[in-house]
Amino acid sequence: TWDIGRDHPGIIRDNLRVRVVASDVGVDHTVHTPLHYAALHWSDHDWSDEAMIESIARSDLLCVEAEVLWSEPPSSGPSVIERIKAINPDCTVIGYVSVQMVRLDWADAPVGTYARTRWDALRPYWSYTTTRDTLQSWPKKVNVNILNVNCRNAIVDIIADFQERSGTSFDGVLWDYFNNGIWIPESVDVTGDPDLDGDGIPMMSDPDELAAYKAACVDMVLKLRTRLGEGFIQVFNGQRAYTDSTFAALSDGIDYELFPTLGFQGPDKMRKAMDPGVFNSLWNARRWPRTVNGGPYLLLDNINRSYYYDDDYELTTLNPGDSFRAVALLIDGCYPVWNDFVEHFFGWPDVVYSLGAPLGPTLVEGDVFTRGFTNGDVRLEMGSGVWPNPFNFWI
Repeated sequence: TWDIGRDHPGIIRDNLRVRVVASDVGVDHTVHTPLHYAALHWSDHDWSDEAMIESIARSDLLCVEAEVLWSEPPSSGPSVIERIKAINPDCTVIGYVSVQMVRLDWADAPVGTYARTRWDALRPYWSYTTTRDTLQSWPKKVNVNILNVNCRNAIVDIIADFQERSGTSFDGVLWDYFNNGIWIPESVDVTGDPDLDGDGIPMMSDPDELAAYKAACVDMVLKLRTRLGEGFIQVFNGQRAYTDSTFAALSDGIDYELFPTLGFQGPDKMRKAMDPGVFNSLWNARRWPRTVNGGPYLLLDNINRSYYYDDDYELTTLNPGDSFRAVALLIDGCYPVWNDFVEHFFGWPDVVYSLGAPLGPTLVEGDVFTRGFTNGDVRLEMGSGVWPNPFNFWI
């Protein structure tokens, strides 16, 4: 029995449809606003756990590691993605794929899996630094030379082949990652600088190599679209799409990893991200990606954690997913990301709002942003613009 008047007092409808979802594990699939929940589910999980499947199926957009699902042994039953969509047919599921790396432990993966197939195919294309050290721009991963067209073709062909023949079909992929060049973090024990063309000049000081690198990334995007069609979603991670509108126009969305601490200049980065006058603010960047596949998908993500003492003096995690939801309500096309890195899990919002459709665009008056919805309002007052508490907001 549902007392709709209790949940939505004063709301009268003369034409109402209700979808009932049976749950054995108590996951709440309440209608929510904005209809822009995203989850990154990149850790090891027991995919036979129906409770876990039902939990992540609440997402409107879900990203899981393609390597994990494509390396699962085939079964006679429905795929993981089919099981997710049986619970929530509206869930869009994309697979995380690497632009230019192979993991070193893929050498030991079973033959025929995505991991081992990629390892074997890309082993001839390992890349090196100016000192001829193996190029690694991330721990326990090696970069391959995407300047070589055969390397690029192999990457695209493997993704397309598993999409078409493995029995697990994604709605698209999240490419990780497209930057303007390759840099090596201090945490990686590598000597020398990236040098894909082998001329002894560091990539970041070699205009020809940088231009070739950027062209190679575009080539892979277009090749995958040719293989899998216009309807196959491609979301870009990496800083190139944050500032390059021409490149972003090739995508269906942008993953703002570590939002807004990457991609925006200056100490008040959230202020820049929310300022309509800044060329790459969210207001402008939302117009860059394609819209043919339901986009733009602007994913607001940050795994860093901050803490505060609540009214009971308990040390409490500040959940950036909640503040990102306020941004998403104001800026159409934004998806607050609830991240599942296990130790960095945001957690789903404690209170699920259903504000209905927006009554109009967001009104921006200086540092105050307001927007009205059918069943409520959103108000955001910009403070310092500094992470992790850049503004106050009310929903």
